[in-house]
Amino acid sequence: YELSASFALGDEERTQAEALLAGLGLGELTCGYTCDLSDLFTVALGVCDPAEGPQNYVGTLVCALEYDGAAITLTDPVYVPDP
Repeated sequence: YELSASFALGDEERTQAEALLAGLGLGELTCGYTCDLSDLFTVALGVCDPAEGPQNYVGTLVCALEYDGAAITLTDPVYVPDP
């Protein structure tokens, strides 16, 4: 049995994810539309380089999901470039 889910980032989540990219020194990159929940505690967000054209995926931002009882926060970001 395998469960998969997809979703779109809202403005707040996109802002948070792009702030995480900037904090990793990758402020020139943006989050695309590819989102994957590999388990209930981890999300992988596709990362694009807008300088290379629209939706040019160059890697993945992997984050832990933290729920505080009111909101879900992306934590522990790791950028994985495409090979």
